[in-house]
Formats: sequence, structure tokens, C-alpha cells
Amino acid sequence: MARKLAADPPTSSLEELRRHRIERVRKQNEGLSLDLAKKKGELVDATEFKKQVLEMNSVVKRQLLSLPYHLGQKLASSTDPRECGQILEAALVKALNSLAWENERLPNACPTCGKTLKTGGWDAA
Repeated sequence: MARKLAADPPTSSLEELRRHRIERVRKQNEGLSLDLAKKKGELVDATEFKKQVLEMNSVVKRQLLSLPYHLGQKLASSTDPRECGQILEAALVKALNSLAWENERLPNACPTCGKTLKTGGWDAA
């Protein structure tokens, strides 16, 4: 019969130690994987990303809200609903295409005149 020495820890302690070491190595690998992804540019700071999305949303909102200013005279002079619809559609397509491809605007730029918003009002860009 094999006799256990007093210095030998119980098997369950060895097994537990092994599990802890494996878990620690897994966490280290996870951390290294995240670091590598950051260095490769695959991960970005969520706070900065949210800030940029909110700025872009603001530009889109201002671009669309400027449409009544641009279209007021044209729509007021037209009595034909079909013509009004065409005017609106053309202006929306132009504004959305401008946002999508052509003109990258600063978040604090006026969509109608291009001036930048300062604390005291609009200043020339």
C-alpha cells in the first residue's frame, strides 16, 4: 500500500492550483489579445467613438433642418403638389448626397452659409 507523505499536499489542492494557473494564463492571453487588437487598430476607444458619432449626427441634423430655409420661397410660389414633392425630393437627395460623398462639414459649421458657431454667435469660416 502506498503511503502518503505528510509534505505532499492533497490531490484536490494540486488540482485546484492547476486550475488557477490555467485560468491566470487564459486571462493573460485575453489581455495580450486585446493589446494586439488595439495596436492593429481593430479596437477603438468607445468614448471617442460615441463623441464622433454624436458630432456626425449633429451635422446631419443641421443639414436637414436647413432645408426649409433653402426651400421656403420655392415651395411658397408653387401651388402644384407634384412640383412641391419634386422640389423637396431634389433638395433631400442633394443634402444627403452632400453628406454622404462630397462635403465633409465641421460639427459646428452652418449648413447654409458655412460659418462656424462661436459662443457669441456665427463667425465667418
